Amino acid sequence: MVSAIVAKMRLIVCDKGGREERVSGVSEGNAARDFFYGTDQLCESEFVITRECVRSSYEGIKGQIIQRYESIISRCTGLGMRPLLAKNIVNKLQSHDLAISFTDGFSLTLGYVHKENLKIRSKLVGCFHRLCDIEESAPNFLKKYIRKKIKSAVSRLDHVAFFGPADREEAIKRYKIPKEKTSDFILGIDSEFWKPTGEPEEDYFFSIGQDPQRDFQLLVNLDTDHPIRIQTPLNLIIPKNKKNIILNDGNYYKSHLSDIQLRSLYCRAKAIVLPLRDVLQPTGYSVMLQAMSCAKPVIITFNRGFWARDKMTSGKDCIFIRPNNERDLRNAICFLDTNRELRHKIGETARKTILNSFPITKSADSIKTIIQKLGKDL
Repeated sequence: MVSAIVAKMRLIVCDKGGREERVSGVSEGNAARDFFYGTDQLCESEFVITRECVRSSYEGIKGQIIQRYESIISRCTGLGMRPLLAKNIVNKLQSHDLAISFTDGFSLTLGYVHKENLKIRSKLVGCFHRLCDIEESAPNFLKKYIRKKIKSAVSRLDHVAFFGPADREEAIKRYKIPKEKTSDFILGIDSEFWKPTGEPEEDYFFSIGQDPQRDFQLLVNLDTDHPIRIQTPLNLIIPKNKKNIILNDGNYYKSHLSDIQLRSLYCRAKAIVLPLRDVLQPTGYSVMLQAMSCAKPVIITFNRGFWARDKMTSGKDCIFIRPNNERDLRNAICFLDTNRELRHKIGETARKTILNSFPITKSADSIKTIIQKLGKDL
Protein backbone atom coordinates (compact mmCIF):
# COMPACT_ATOMS: atom_id res chain seq x y z
CA MET A 1 0.00 0.00 0.00
CA VAL A 2 1.24 3.51 -0.83
CA SER A 3 0.23 4.87 2.57
CA ALA A 4 2.68 2.56 4.27
CA ILE A 5 5.49 4.00 2.19
CA VAL A 6 4.76 7.70 2.10
CA ALA A 7 3.39 8.72 5.49
CA LYS A 8 3.84 12.49 5.68
CA MET A 9 6.07 12.55 2.64
CA ARG A 10 7.35 16.04 1.83
CA LEU A 11 6.70 16.69 -1.84
CA ILE A 12 7.77 19.76 -3.81
CA VAL A 13 5.90 20.27 -7.10
CA CYS A 14 7.58 22.33 -9.83
CA ASP A 15 5.32 23.64 -12.58
CA LYS A 16 4.72 26.69 -14.75
CA GLY A 17 2.36 28.45 -12.36
CA GLY A 18 0.55 31.24 -14.14
CA ARG A 19 -2.87 29.79 -13.39
CA GLU A 20 -3.54 31.73 -10.20
CA GLU A 21 -6.97 32.95 -11.29
CA ARG A 22 -8.02 29.43 -12.26
CA VAL A 23 -6.60 27.97 -9.04
CA SER A 24 -8.56 30.39 -6.89
CA GLY A 25 -11.75 29.49 -8.73
CA VAL A 26 -11.57 25.72 -8.27
CA SER A 27 -13.34 25.70 -4.91
CA GLU A 28 -16.14 27.83 -6.39
CA GLY A 29 -16.52 25.61 -9.43
CA ASN A 30 -15.22 28.30 -11.77
CA ALA A 31 -12.06 26.47 -12.85
CA ALA A 32 -10.91 22.95 -13.64
CA ARG A 33 -8.49 20.81 -11.63
CA ASP A 34 -6.72 19.08 -14.54
CA PHE A 35 -3.42 20.96 -14.34
CA PHE A 36 -2.80 20.22 -10.70
CA TYR A 37 -1.72 16.89 -12.22
CA GLY A 38 -3.33 15.00 -9.35
CA THR A 39 -1.33 16.68 -6.59
CA ASP A 40 -4.50 18.26 -5.18
CA GLN A 41 -5.91 14.78 -4.56
CA LEU A 42 -3.03 13.43 -2.53
CA CYS A 43 -4.13 12.81 1.03
CA GLU A 44 -3.11 15.55 3.49
CA SER A 45 -2.48 12.93 6.16
CA GLU A 46 0.23 11.38 3.96
CA PHE A 47 1.75 14.38 2.14
CA VAL A 48 3.06 17.84 2.84
CA ILE A 49 3.05 19.63 -0.53
CA THR A 50 4.99 22.75 -1.55
CA ARG A 51 4.62 24.39 -4.96
CA GLU A 52 7.42 26.12 -6.84
CA CYS A 53 6.83 28.17 -9.99
CA VAL A 54 9.61 27.49 -12.49
CA ARG A 55 8.86 30.79 -14.21
CA SER A 56 9.92 32.74 -11.13
CA SER A 57 11.98 35.84 -11.84
CA TYR A 58 15.38 36.61 -10.37
CA GLU A 59 15.76 39.71 -8.23
CA GLY A 60 17.83 42.78 -9.07
CA ILE A 61 19.70 43.86 -12.19
CA LYS A 62 22.07 40.88 -11.99
CA GLY A 63 19.11 38.56 -11.75
CA GLN A 64 17.49 40.13 -14.82
CA ILE A 65 20.72 39.67 -16.80
CA ILE A 66 20.90 36.01 -15.71
CA GLN A 67 17.29 35.45 -16.66
CA ARG A 68 17.84 37.05 -20.06
CA TYR A 69 20.88 34.83 -20.62
CA GLU A 70 18.95 31.68 -19.71
CA SER A 71 16.09 32.74 -21.98
CA ILE A 72 18.42 33.19 -24.97
CA ILE A 73 20.09 29.81 -24.41
CA SER A 74 16.69 28.20 -24.00
CA ARG A 75 15.39 29.59 -27.29
CA CYS A 76 18.53 28.58 -29.17
CA THR A 77 18.64 25.00 -27.91
CA GLY A 78 15.00 24.33 -27.05
CA LEU A 79 16.13 22.69 -23.82
CA GLY A 80 14.39 25.22 -21.57
CA MET A 81 16.81 24.62 -18.71
CA ARG A 82 17.08 27.05 -15.77
CA PRO A 83 20.10 25.84 -13.77
CA LEU A 84 20.58 29.09 -11.87
CA LEU A 85 16.98 29.05 -10.66
CA ALA A 86 17.45 25.46 -9.53
CA LYS A 87 20.57 26.40 -7.62
CA ASN A 88 18.63 29.18 -5.92
CA ILE A 89 16.07 26.71 -4.60
CA VAL A 90 18.51 24.00 -3.52
CA ASN A 91 17.58 24.54 0.12
CA LYS A 92 13.91 23.96 -0.71
CA LEU A 93 14.79 20.79 -2.59
CA GLN A 94 16.91 19.62 0.33
CA SER A 95 14.00 19.91 2.75
CA HIS A 96 11.75 17.59 0.74
CA ASP A 97 11.70 13.85 0.17
CA LEU A 98 10.59 14.09 -3.43
CA ALA A 99 10.78 16.79 -6.10
CA ILE A 100 8.59 16.35 -9.18
CA SER A 101 8.64 18.64 -12.21
CA PHE A 102 5.83 18.89 -14.74
CA THR A 103 7.73 20.88 -17.37
CA ASP A 104 10.29 19.44 -19.78
CA GLY A 105 12.81 22.22 -19.24
CA PHE A 106 12.83 22.10 -15.46
CA SER A 107 12.79 18.29 -15.46
CA LEU A 108 16.07 18.43 -17.39
CA THR A 109 17.23 21.14 -15.01
CA LEU A 110 16.76 18.87 -12.00
CA GLY A 111 18.99 16.29 -13.67
CA TYR A 112 21.59 18.98 -14.38
CA VAL A 113 21.54 20.13 -10.76
CA HIS A 114 22.12 16.57 -9.60
CA LYS A 115 25.00 16.30 -12.05
CA GLU A 116 26.61 19.39 -10.57
CA ASN A 117 26.95 17.54 -7.25
CA LEU A 118 24.90 19.97 -5.23
CA LYS A 119 24.19 17.07 -2.91
CA ILE A 120 20.44 17.05 -3.39
CA ARG A 121 18.98 14.63 -0.86
CA SER A 122 15.49 14.43 -2.32
CA LYS A 123 14.54 12.03 -5.10
CA LEU A 124 14.16 13.84 -8.41
CA VAL A 125 11.34 13.05 -10.86
CA GLY A 126 10.96 14.58 -14.31
CA CYS A 127 7.68 14.42 -16.23
CA PHE A 128 8.01 15.04 -19.97
CA HIS A 129 5.54 16.18 -22.62
CA ARG A 130 7.94 16.19 -25.59
CA LEU A 131 11.39 14.92 -24.68
CA CYS A 132 12.37 13.42 -28.05
CA ASP A 133 10.88 16.29 -30.03
CA ILE A 134 13.27 18.73 -28.30
CA GLU A 135 16.07 17.08 -30.24
CA GLU A 136 14.07 16.51 -33.43
CA SER A 137 13.05 20.18 -33.70
CA ALA A 138 16.60 21.47 -33.16
CA PRO A 139 18.88 22.68 -35.99
CA ASN A 140 21.04 19.87 -37.38
CA PHE A 141 24.28 21.37 -36.09
CA LEU A 142 22.88 21.30 -32.51
CA LYS A 143 21.30 17.84 -32.49
CA LYS A 144 24.38 15.97 -31.27
CA TYR A 145 24.96 18.51 -28.48
CA ILE A 146 21.30 18.41 -27.41
CA ARG A 147 21.19 14.61 -27.40
CA LYS A 148 24.24 14.55 -25.13
CA LYS A 149 22.69 17.11 -22.77
CA ILE A 150 19.38 15.28 -22.57
CA LYS A 151 21.00 11.89 -22.05
CA SER A 152 23.20 13.28 -19.28
CA ALA A 153 20.30 15.01 -17.50
CA VAL A 154 17.78 12.15 -17.59
CA SER A 155 20.41 9.65 -16.45
CA ARG A 156 20.64 11.54 -13.16
CA LEU A 157 16.91 11.69 -12.49
CA ASP A 158 15.58 9.04 -10.15
CA HIS A 159 12.47 8.52 -12.26
CA VAL A 160 11.30 9.67 -15.70
CA ALA A 161 7.58 9.88 -16.54
CA PHE A 162 6.04 10.54 -19.95
CA PHE A 163 2.68 11.97 -21.00
CA GLY A 164 3.05 10.17 -24.33
CA PRO A 165 3.74 6.40 -24.62
CA ALA A 166 5.41 6.89 -28.03
CA ASP A 167 7.75 9.52 -26.58
CA ARG A 168 8.56 7.15 -23.72
CA GLU A 169 9.31 4.22 -26.04
CA GLU A 170 11.59 6.28 -28.27
CA ALA A 171 13.35 8.00 -25.33
CA ILE A 172 14.17 4.66 -23.70
CA LYS A 173 15.99 3.61 -26.88
CA ARG A 174 17.51 6.97 -27.80
CA TYR A 175 18.77 8.04 -24.36
CA LYS A 176 19.45 4.57 -22.92
CA ILE A 177 16.98 4.97 -20.03
CA PRO A 178 16.27 1.75 -18.11
CA LYS A 179 12.60 0.93 -18.72
CA GLU A 180 12.00 0.19 -15.05
CA LYS A 181 13.03 3.77 -14.30
CA THR A 182 10.15 5.10 -16.45
CA SER A 183 6.35 5.21 -16.42
CA ASP A 184 3.39 6.65 -18.31
CA PHE A 185 1.72 9.69 -16.77
CA ILE A 186 -1.99 9.70 -17.57
CA LEU A 187 -3.72 13.06 -17.48
CA GLY A 188 -7.05 12.78 -15.71
CA ILE A 189 -9.84 15.19 -16.63
CA ASP A 190 -12.10 17.11 -14.26
CA SER A 191 -15.35 15.80 -15.75
CA GLU A 192 -17.39 17.60 -13.08
CA PHE A 193 -16.20 20.88 -14.59
CA TRP A 194 -15.76 19.91 -18.25
CA LYS A 195 -19.34 18.88 -18.92
CA PRO A 196 -22.21 19.85 -21.25
CA THR A 197 -23.65 23.22 -20.27
CA GLY A 198 -26.85 23.07 -22.26
CA GLU A 199 -25.89 26.12 -24.31
CA PRO A 200 -27.35 26.07 -27.83
CA GLU A 201 -25.03 24.90 -30.57
CA GLU A 202 -23.72 27.60 -32.92
CA ASP A 203 -22.47 27.39 -36.49
CA TYR A 204 -18.69 27.14 -36.03
CA PHE A 205 -15.86 24.66 -35.62
CA PHE A 206 -13.36 25.46 -32.86
CA SER A 207 -9.59 24.94 -32.60
CA ILE A 208 -7.25 26.05 -29.81
CA GLY A 209 -3.62 25.59 -28.78
CA GLN A 210 -0.31 27.33 -28.41
CA ASP A 211 2.39 24.75 -29.02
CA PRO A 212 4.09 24.87 -32.44
CA GLN A 213 3.08 21.28 -33.19
CA ARG A 214 -0.47 22.42 -33.99
CA ASP A 215 -0.93 22.49 -37.76
CA PHE A 216 -3.25 25.50 -37.78
CA GLN A 217 -2.05 26.59 -41.21
CA LEU A 218 -3.52 23.40 -42.69
CA LEU A 219 -6.86 24.44 -41.21
CA VAL A 220 -6.54 28.02 -42.44
CA ASN A 221 -5.68 26.96 -45.99
CA LEU A 222 -8.51 24.45 -46.18
CA ASP A 223 -10.86 24.87 -49.13
CA THR A 224 -14.05 25.30 -47.13
CA ASP A 225 -16.56 28.01 -46.21
CA HIS A 226 -17.42 26.54 -42.82
CA PRO A 227 -16.95 29.08 -39.99
CA ILE A 228 -13.79 28.21 -38.04
CA ARG A 229 -12.65 29.88 -34.80
CA ILE A 230 -8.97 29.54 -33.89
CA GLN A 231 -7.66 30.56 -30.48
CA THR A 232 -3.84 30.76 -30.47
CA PRO A 233 -0.93 33.13 -29.85
CA LEU A 234 0.97 31.58 -32.77
CA ASN A 235 1.58 33.67 -35.88
CA LEU A 236 -0.71 32.52 -38.66
CA ILE A 237 -1.03 33.81 -42.21
CA ILE A 238 -4.72 34.43 -42.90
CA PRO A 239 -5.44 35.20 -46.59
CA LYS A 240 -7.77 38.17 -47.04
CA ASN A 241 -10.30 36.04 -48.87
CA LYS A 242 -10.65 33.62 -45.92
CA LYS A 243 -13.65 35.33 -44.35
CA ASN A 244 -14.66 32.11 -42.58
CA ILE A 245 -11.60 32.19 -40.28
CA ILE A 246 -11.94 34.00 -36.95
CA LEU A 247 -8.55 34.29 -35.22
CA ASN A 248 -8.25 35.20 -31.54
CA ASP A 249 -4.99 35.55 -29.65
CA GLY A 250 -5.14 33.08 -26.78
CA ASN A 251 -2.15 32.32 -24.58
CA TYR A 252 -3.51 29.97 -21.90
CA TYR A 253 -1.25 31.41 -19.22
CA LYS A 254 -1.48 35.12 -20.05
CA SER A 255 -4.88 35.63 -21.65
CA HIS A 256 -8.10 36.45 -19.85
CA LEU A 257 -9.82 33.43 -21.35
CA SER A 258 -11.17 31.69 -18.27
CA ASP A 259 -11.93 28.00 -17.98
CA ILE A 260 -15.64 28.87 -17.99
CA GLN A 261 -15.25 30.82 -21.23
CA LEU A 262 -13.25 27.98 -22.78
CA ARG A 263 -15.89 25.47 -21.74
CA SER A 264 -18.53 27.64 -23.36
CA LEU A 265 -16.54 27.77 -26.61
CA TYR A 266 -16.32 23.98 -26.58
CA CYS A 267 -19.99 23.47 -25.85
CA ARG A 268 -21.31 25.94 -28.43
CA ALA A 269 -19.12 24.58 -31.24
CA LYS A 270 -20.32 21.95 -33.69
CA ALA A 271 -17.03 20.12 -33.17
CA ILE A 272 -13.43 20.65 -32.05
CA VAL A 273 -10.72 20.42 -34.71
CA LEU A 274 -7.11 19.57 -33.81
CA PRO A 275 -4.82 19.31 -36.87
CA LEU A 276 -1.39 18.23 -35.63
CA ARG A 277 2.07 17.76 -37.07
CA ASP A 278 3.45 14.23 -37.23
CA VAL A 279 5.52 14.36 -34.04
CA LEU A 280 6.15 12.10 -31.04
CA GLN A 281 4.80 14.72 -28.64
CA PRO A 282 1.28 13.91 -27.40
CA THR A 283 0.19 17.35 -28.56
CA GLY A 284 -3.48 18.26 -28.26
CA TYR A 285 -4.27 15.74 -25.54
CA SER A 286 -5.58 18.17 -22.92
CA VAL A 287 -7.86 20.00 -25.37
CA MET A 288 -9.15 16.73 -26.82
CA LEU A 289 -9.94 15.26 -23.42
CA GLN A 290 -11.62 18.44 -22.16
CA ALA A 291 -13.77 18.73 -25.29
CA MET A 292 -14.73 15.04 -25.18
CA SER A 293 -15.70 15.47 -21.54
CA CYS A 294 -18.01 18.27 -22.70
CA ALA A 295 -19.62 15.69 -25.02
CA LYS A 296 -18.27 17.28 -28.18
CA PRO A 297 -16.95 15.37 -31.21
CA VAL A 298 -13.25 15.93 -31.87
CA ILE A 299 -11.47 15.74 -35.21
CA ILE A 300 -7.78 15.02 -34.52
CA THR A 301 -4.68 13.98 -36.41
CA PHE A 302 -3.66 10.39 -35.73
CA ASN A 303 0.08 11.08 -35.61
CA ARG A 304 3.12 9.23 -34.23
CA GLY A 305 2.56 10.66 -30.78
CA PHE A 306 -1.15 9.92 -30.41
CA TRP A 307 -1.38 8.76 -26.82
CA ALA A 308 -4.64 6.80 -26.56
CA ARG A 309 -4.50 4.28 -29.40
CA ASP A 310 -6.15 1.56 -27.32
CA LYS A 311 -8.78 3.84 -25.75
CA MET A 312 -10.40 5.64 -28.70
CA THR A 313 -12.03 4.54 -31.94
CA SER A 314 -12.48 6.77 -34.99
CA GLY A 315 -16.14 7.18 -35.90
CA LYS A 316 -17.24 6.12 -32.43
CA ASP A 317 -15.91 8.66 -29.91
CA CYS A 318 -13.77 10.87 -32.21
CA ILE A 319 -12.67 11.19 -35.83
CA PHE A 320 -9.07 10.54 -36.89
CA ILE A 321 -7.40 12.18 -39.87
CA ARG A 322 -3.97 11.55 -41.37
CA PRO A 323 -1.11 14.06 -40.86
CA ASN A 324 -0.98 16.96 -43.33
CA ASN A 325 -4.01 15.65 -45.21
CA GLU A 326 -6.36 18.41 -46.39
CA ARG A 327 -8.78 15.93 -47.93
CA ASP A 328 -9.24 14.02 -44.65
CA LEU A 329 -9.73 17.26 -42.74
CA ARG A 330 -12.22 18.73 -45.21
CA ASN A 331 -14.22 15.49 -45.41
CA ALA A 332 -14.39 15.18 -41.61
CA ILE A 333 -15.65 18.75 -41.19
CA CYS A 334 -18.23 18.38 -43.97
CA PHE A 335 -19.31 14.99 -42.59
CA LEU A 336 -20.02 16.37 -39.10
CA ASP A 337 -21.46 19.65 -40.35
CA THR A 338 -24.28 17.92 -42.21
CA ASN A 339 -25.08 15.28 -39.60
CA ARG A 340 -26.38 16.73 -36.34
CA GLU A 341 -27.48 13.36 -34.98
CA LEU A 342 -24.03 11.87 -35.54
CA ARG A 343 -22.37 14.85 -33.83
CA HIS A 344 -24.45 14.23 -30.74
CA LYS A 345 -23.91 10.47 -30.82
CA ILE A 346 -20.11 10.78 -31.07
CA GLY A 347 -20.15 13.46 -28.37
CA GLU A 348 -22.13 11.32 -25.95
CA THR A 349 -19.83 8.34 -26.53
CA ALA A 350 -16.80 10.63 -26.12
CA ARG A 351 -17.92 11.68 -22.65
CA LYS A 352 -18.39 8.04 -21.66
CA THR A 353 -14.81 7.37 -22.80
CA ILE A 354 -13.56 10.14 -20.51
CA LEU A 355 -15.57 8.92 -17.52
CA ASN A 356 -14.34 5.35 -18.01
CA SER A 357 -10.72 5.87 -19.06
CA PHE A 358 -9.61 9.39 -18.05
CA PRO A 359 -11.21 10.30 -14.69
CA ILE A 360 -9.50 13.00 -12.64
CA THR A 361 -8.09 10.30 -10.32
CA LYS A 362 -5.80 9.00 -13.10
CA SER A 363 -3.25 11.75 -12.49
CA ALA A 364 -2.98 11.02 -8.77
CA ASP A 365 -2.71 7.31 -9.59
CA SER A 366 0.23 8.12 -11.88
CA ILE A 367 2.00 9.92 -9.03
CA LYS A 368 1.34 7.00 -6.70
CA THR A 369 2.82 4.62 -9.28
CA ILE A 370 5.99 6.71 -9.34
CA ILE A 371 6.15 6.69 -5.55
CA GLN A 372 5.66 2.93 -5.43
CA LYS A 373 8.56 2.46 -7.86
CA LEU A 374 10.75 4.69 -5.70
CA GLY A 375 9.34 3.37 -2.44
CA LYS A 376 12.29 1.35 -1.24
CA ASP A 377 14.62 4.32 -1.81
CA LEU A 378 12.48 7.01 -0.13
